[in-house]
Amino acid sequence: MAAQTDAIALERDCFNRLRERLYARQRVYYGDEARALFEKCVQERVAALNLGGAEEYVARVEKEANAEEMCNLPSLLFASAEGTQCRAQVRAVRERILPALVSTRRSEGERRVAIVSMSGDDGEEAYALAMALREALGEEIGGWDARVYCGRHTEEQMEQARAGRYRSLSPRNTPDEFEARHFNREKTSFIVKSDVRSVVELSLFEPDRPEEWKFPADADVVFARAYLSCRGGEKRAGLVRAIHARMRPGGYLFISPNESLGDCEGLFNAVYYPKAVAYRRI
Repeated sequence: MAAQTDAIALERDCFNRLRERLYARQRVYYGDEARALFEKCVQERVAALNLGGAEEYVARVEKEANAEEMCNLPSLLFASAEGTQCRAQVRAVRERILPALVSTRRSEGERRVAIVSMSGDDGEEAYALAMALREALGEEIGGWDARVYCGRHTEEQMEQARAGRYRSLSPRNTPDEFEARHFNREKTSFIVKSDVRSVVELSLFEPDRPEEWKFPADADVVFARAYLSCRGGEKRAGLVRAIHARMRPGGYLFISPNESLGDCEGLFNAVYYPKAVAYRRI
């Protein structure tokens, strides 16, 4: 029988082995402050796999070179950190930010909207944002330069996102009403419709090498969740400044609910929505 999830502790050695393996595979580094987050995720996986504890879970991943588990781990960590507040962030973009932005651009005679999804999931966030963008523009979208730029860390992640195929839809990102309008159902899978995939532009990126990012320099909305908690001090400040430099004045940044901008808060003003906070570029 698996250990009770509230009794599982992630020892330092297990934590180090997991984060080092994750860095080798995904090129995302988690600092010591992420240990509690890993512990929560490992508790859930131990229970799901009916294992005896954290050591057995880590040993299994290492012994089997479990590609699927290591590929899913960033999303699992992301889910543990985010909870239902992520959905509220997408809702804020869909219901508040995009309608106002599109109205302003129409009145100014400009036909461009750029959204960036840097979050380390399987592409579902980017597609949810693309669905919101398509709905905000409706039949006009063909006359707009409207894109969601989605950054992935590895070719494997790129292929997953490019396929747009999901066994289940995460309630974190995808509103229930999007299922019927923007997905095709194929047996046990949900497949993003081609008109939504056409709005998303995928590229490889290394978070700590902003000079190599292929994102636009005039983003209106940036989702960079679950990055700042992995970095401290100057690395965090550098990442925030790099994101700031690629946003339009008045653009909106979304980070994890449990993260902060640290010493770079002077670059943004907080804007509050129902169950969500955005940071508006000054």
